[in-house]
Amino acid sequence: MRGGGITAEDVASFLKRLDVVVSFVITSDGLPIIVEGLDEAGGEELGSVGESVIRSGLLNRLGGADSIVAVGGREYIIVKLDGGACLTAEVRRGCGYPLAQTLAPSAPRCGRCGASFRLASVKCPSCGAMLPYAVTSCPSCSRPIRFRRCPACGAVVDVNGGRVGLVERLGAGPAAEVVLARAAGKV
Repeated sequence: MRGGGITAEDVASFLKRLDVVVSFVITSDGLPIIVEGLDEAGGEELGSVGESVIRSGLLNRLGGADSIVAVGGREYIIVKLDGGACLTAEVRRGCGYPLAQTLAPSAPRCGRCGASFRLASVKCPSCGAMLPYAVTSCPSCSRPIRFRRCPACGAVVDVNGGRVGLVERLGAGPAAEVVLARAAGKV
């Protein structure tokens, strides 16, 4: 889709970079157009489930533009994409909401430069896993991810795009006390 929207290819490229996506299918008018991590039959089956959920109006009744479904110990997201395409993806447990939030047109923006975090990713500073920008902890190593850099301007921001100061990044402790003392002219 042109004119500010994202294409199915943009979404597929983004999903392939992430370590939390097991498999996905993007469908349009009931037909799989991009399948990853599944054979053709599996792509058709998963895609038909996603399209059925969207056609049924279930997404609207849930009050959102996406649905997170857990079935048999697996987590799936179903998202209606720009241009009417449908994404159905199996993701690692606990990653459905952050991924759906990162795919949404209303994804958070940088508090400094205003850049959108839609289709943005963050690398876990501990294990190096590539994750959707909206995660708050790494599903691979469980490390909390409180701060990240804006991909456009490099500002340190929180998960919602709010700017984060040095003292907040340091947390409580001796390093923060030194910074505060210097700022107050006491050191």
